[in-house]
Amino acid sequence: MNITRVKIIADYLEEIKHTLPSIYPWNSNLKGLYGFEILSQDEQDFLGKFESNSSEISPAGKFEKELGLKKIVKKHLHHLHQTNKTKFIELAKWIIKDWGGISGGNETDKLIEEIVINKANISFDRIASSSKVGAFMFPEELIIYDSRVAYSLNWILLKNGESSNFFPIPDGRNSKMMAFDMNVLIRLGLKDKYNPTAENSLANKKMINTFDRKVFIDKKQAYKELNLLIKQVHQLLWENKYPEELYRTEMLLFSISDNYVYEDILKSVEFSIHN
Repeated sequence: MNITRVKIIADYLEEIKHTLPSIYPWNSNLKGLYGFEILSQDEQDFLGKFESNSSEISPAGKFEKELGLKKIVKKHLHHLHQTNKTKFIELAKWIIKDWGGISGGNETDKLIEEIVINKANISFDRIASSSKVGAFMFPEELIIYDSRVAYSLNWILLKNGESSNFFPIPDGRNSKMMAFDMNVLIRLGLKDKYNPTAENSLANKKMINTFDRKVFIDKKQAYKELNLLIKQVHQLLWENKYPEELYRTEMLLFSISDNYVYEDILKSVEFSIHN
């Protein structure tokens, strides 16, 4: 792993990391989780204090809830995978659909088993779904690979002069991120790499794909590369305090994508068209 890339990302996040408890936006609905009847009374009591008056919970409280939830769900995932595959699949689907807000998709059962068996060596197709299960079950190895995480990472790398090995970004619906499409920013920032050549001319319908292969990480390797990179960034950023909680760094990247990074793009990018 390129230690320069690790330091670039850790340095960028260093000044923001203390704000994580106040900026993490996710506030998941846990109603479906109780229906599985797998939680102990202590676990129900812990989560219940955040659910009874959810509209009044402070941002720090929501963050504490999510940290506790991840530990609770991890324990039950591992137990059910050994003892009750039907409930295991149900809990994993809850992570994808209820907690993660991703509806639809076929062959979800197969997708879930793939992440358990292969971990980081999984298909990029529906990576935002499968990686959610992986990150809950193996938080010391895997993080969630979604559009916000990849968007933030790519901006940090682009701003600091990296010219290759950007992460492919899964489809997302965030309006601010769509307005300032990161793939376009990368290609404009590296526009000299996209000049047509005799070997790859404008007549080639796959010209952009050919150039992209030199700039973006292959989708087959992207999740593995992401986890290796974040593991090292995480160790440096948190000074080895949370070795089994890679999600802290993932949550930070997720949280800054459409605010801190958005504003940084507006301040940093200049654009002009010459006659």
